[in-house]
Amino acid sequence: MTQGAMLDWVSDKDKDGIRHILLEGKRSGRQPTVFIIGALRHKNKIQQELNILMARKLARKYWEDGWAVICPHLNGGAFDGDLDDHRIMAGHLVLLCKCDLAAVVKNKWLDESTGSKGEIEMADTAGVPIVWEEVRL
Repeated sequence: MTQGAMLDWVSDKDKDGIRHILLEGKRSGRQPTVFIIGALRHKNKIQQELNILMARKLARKYWEDGWAVICPHLNGGAFDGDLDDHRIMAGHLVLLCKCDLAAVVKNKWLDESTGSKGEIEMADTAGVPIVWEEVRL
């Protein structure tokens, strides 16, 4: 997939910012990083799996476009209660603050996600640019 195909997903305003980040990463020799934000847990296990699939699809698009991707949906969930959720979330926030971009998976459950709200607030506070992405399965 080409960079242009990924940029079809975002607004014109965001396209310029993403292009700038990619260009600066290439100039510096450093791969730009993106953090995927989106609802994860849901009382309906099928919806929870759909949330993970949407995040995975978006993460894959960024990987294919040359980004290094941090996707909490595919990281901390593997521990399945073996570690404290607060410890995992705190670690994700540390990683988020080091990223060049935060990409938010838009869906109707995002407003109910306290984790996503916290990540969006942290990205904003840390000055990490945020883009909102529509993801269709």
